[in-house]
Amino acid sequence: MKAFYALFLLVFLASCGANVDETAVSPSEPTVEETSAEIDAETMEIPEEVMMDDTAMTESDSKVEVLDAAYTNPKWPVDMEIEYALNENGVIESIDVSATTYDLSGFNDAVQSVVGMTLEEASDTYISGSSLTSAAFNSALKSAM
Repeated sequence: MKAFYALFLLVFLASCGANVDETAVSPSEPTVEETSAEIDAETMEIPEEVMMDDTAMTESDSKVEVLDAAYTNPKWPVDMEIEYALNENGVIESIDVSATTYDLSGFNDAVQSVVGMTLEEASDTYISGSSLTSAAFNSALKSAM
């Protein structure tokens, strides 16, 4: 019986092989080597529309900063993280507050009101939501100044 199953498995595996019709490829078609050489030659040049212009972001422009603002609410510890970007004048351009241990999506929506303020102005602003979250947020922004 084992021999039957072994033979059946062998026939099954042999039938799974790909059938290649070698006569379907004519000698006049390009080979893989020729095609890859053409691709390499074509990709060596970067189209002008892809290249960056002089108005592209430089190192002096805004970059994202990350603050850890962990605190403990009555239920459990919250690992709040604040990501923000300042422009060259020190004004908040974007901000995002999140945590993996607690849902801060409502607070994140409310904190968008500090966009357009400096860190000092934002750190003195009470964000509606949770008093503990707002206090941790303000403290983290003050530590970043």
